Amino acid sequence: MLRPGRCFLMLAAAGLSLAACRQSEVPSSETPDGSFEVLAEGLPQEMDDWDCIVYSFKGEDCVGVAEGTSGRPATVLTPGERMNVIASDMMEKFVIGAKTEGLPLSSYFFYPKDTASDLPGLWHWDGKSSQAYASAVPLTLFTPSFTMTVTGAPQTFVSARTTIAGLADRISLPGWTPSAKGDGWSKTFEVTGETPETGSFLMPMCGDGDWILPVDLKIDGLETDRIDISLTKVLSKGCSLSLELDFSRFETDGLLACWVKMSSADSAQPVVWGKTVQLKEVLKKNIHYSVSVLQKDGQWKEAFVHDALVSDAPNHHHQIWNDWDNSKRLRDTASFVNFTADFDSPVTIRVKKLRGSYSSVKVRPTLSGIVPVTVDANTIELTIPSWQARKFSIEYDGDRFHNLMVLPEKPDPDRPDPENLPSNVIYYGPGVWNPQWITLKDNQTLYIDEGAVVYAKINSVGNNTAIKGRGVLSGARLPHTGDRYASGYQMIETNATKTGTRNGFTVEGITVVDSPSWTFSIYRTNNVRIENTNIICWILNGDGIDFCSVDGGTVKGCFIRTYDDCITLKVNHLSLDDTKNITIQDNLIWADFAGGIVVGPESGSTQTGRIHDVLVSNCTVLDYPTKNNDYSNDDRGGLCISQYPSGGTTSGTMSDISFQDIVIDNIRPNGRPVSVWQKPSQGGCLMERVKFSNISILSDTGCGISTVVSNGNTIKGLEIKNVTYNGTLIQNTSKWLVSGDNIEIEY
Repeated sequence: MLRPGRCFLMLAAAGLSLAACRQSEVPSSETPDGSFEVLAEGLPQEMDDWDCIVYSFKGEDCVGVAEGTSGRPATVLTPGERMNVIASDMMEKFVIGAKTEGLPLSSYFFYPKDTASDLPGLWHWDGKSSQAYASAVPLTLFTPSFTMTVTGAPQTFVSARTTIAGLADRISLPGWTPSAKGDGWSKTFEVTGETPETGSFLMPMCGDGDWILPVDLKIDGLETDRIDISLTKVLSKGCSLSLELDFSRFETDGLLACWVKMSSADSAQPVVWGKTVQLKEVLKKNIHYSVSVLQKDGQWKEAFVHDALVSDAPNHHHQIWNDWDNSKRLRDTASFVNFTADFDSPVTIRVKKLRGSYSSVKVRPTLSGIVPVTVDANTIELTIPSWQARKFSIEYDGDRFHNLMVLPEKPDPDRPDPENLPSNVIYYGPGVWNPQWITLKDNQTLYIDEGAVVYAKINSVGNNTAIKGRGVLSGARLPHTGDRYASGYQMIETNATKTGTRNGFTVEGITVVDSPSWTFSIYRTNNVRIENTNIICWILNGDGIDFCSVDGGTVKGCFIRTYDDCITLKVNHLSLDDTKNITIQDNLIWADFAGGIVVGPESGSTQTGRIHDVLVSNCTVLDYPTKNNDYSNDDRGGLCISQYPSGGTTSGTMSDISFQDIVIDNIRPNGRPVSVWQKPSQGGCLMERVKFSNISILSDTGCGISTVVSNGNTIKGLEIKNVTYNGTLIQNTSKWLVSGDNIEIEY
């Protein structure tokens, strides 16, 4: 424990008692010819048991040495000209040199006995003997002190450590000169989450000039690069040095403020140094897979593999409904890797499975033609033939919930220069960032660069806004709350107020994971383009992309895996206007529970808007698991048109909707590939000019029945052209069901 403070010693004529000394008048200023005693006055209260040593020097000669304690004064027989006084309550912690007079000057010194343990405080006085005899002697601390504290530390804080080097290992008398053999000795201090403060007395430093105070941090998820704080005054006798690590801005800005303060007896004001650093957070390395990419120079470059939570919903759907607050007890950890390559020629990667053995490995989409080659017992090599075939799933022994999703991209030719950013660009470079909430105003772009992970909700309140880059946007640190349905933030919103109409919203190249609800909530916003974007979401109501009253929307080249609907087109009681002129093209679709590409189910009403002019083409549905045998009450499917009124009793007319050139790729056995469905008791809603053409359903293990169900409503101009199940026209198999009147179908 540090005991800073001052104490006083009285040097008085021999023969006086301690009490008598305290009550006596001040002696004359003359140095006595005979002996005198050293008495204490004003010592710190806790120093109830202390020792002192008094040295008396005349020129270069020691003419007297005396020892005393708190109960017995030190009797100096020969006062000499100069006196040194050393006092401590733990004198046994120091090695003291000669304690007799008449020896060479080099014999009078002291140093710490054990530099590994904490030092006690050591008080001192140095002056003329006449001064000591004439008045009370003010003892001051000789040993410098150091304290280290941490404030506002996050829960992930483990420890902070610093080492003070260059400390003297010997103090020579009578000049109190610090010296050291070699570099002297050093003392290390560490604070932790459980022990946020530490400190000790030290020895003074040797020499003078600038020096470095290093700080090594250990925080879960952070790099542990050393922080160096440059100081311009050394630790001299009696000074106090403090280091405070202030994390008050860490959670919001990732900043740490380091404050160093030095106080000394020869300065009225303390000297303060400050340094604020941006702490670089890093993600934990994936424990399931490692991925390396073959470079053009023949070298292998490792790519970072991310965790991705998904849901094996059919096996525990009803339990998942109440799995809130990020507990994730019923979630599965899949993985994804995204890297950039030119793709001007085929790209080769190696994948190493880090845990467990396997018997087989498969790459989907099946028609990608990518065949893994075994390198060793747990490593495979794959060649990606083209940029168009760049996204796929690697599945070991048929496991789709601990799979690896490979999602590379080309470098962005329009990447902004981080050193010369336009005024309308919000930029996040490589590293981990926690802004929590980002608002985009007119003509603003959020750029998330390759290697960056940004934890935030995005609210677009303006026109012509954009989110671009090659990094990751995560909702994992947003609250995941709810009861039966999710009530957390919709992660990326345009026009959250649902008033007026916004124009222009673009998303390119990023990966979005772990939304607390809908991932893209696009309301009353026209001219929307979401391209080459990846979405992975595990939560109930975690839709991928919702277009609500959107005129002119494109979703192209995306990988979308969600618990709820991957893409859904709606007109509901909050949006009212038509959803129209929509293109969904070249996407990989993976529904873990609800639906793949869904037109509806909220379909406006006869008093509000409707859904029309929709083209879905060249997509692959990688999974859809759910089938309900009560077809009249179940609208879900990998490809789905669902007419369900919103804001009225009868849906608005749905028309001119085309699904073409699509592969349903080995969805699970219960999954329904295609569903066309109208809600009963609407009073006769209308669906017209709907076309499914060149739809190939591939199934090695069988899947559910595709259905058309009118439930008393009307379907006109439905075309089923070259829809096949394992190569056979679906209407010629047992996998096709049409139910209801007023259904007009052309095959």
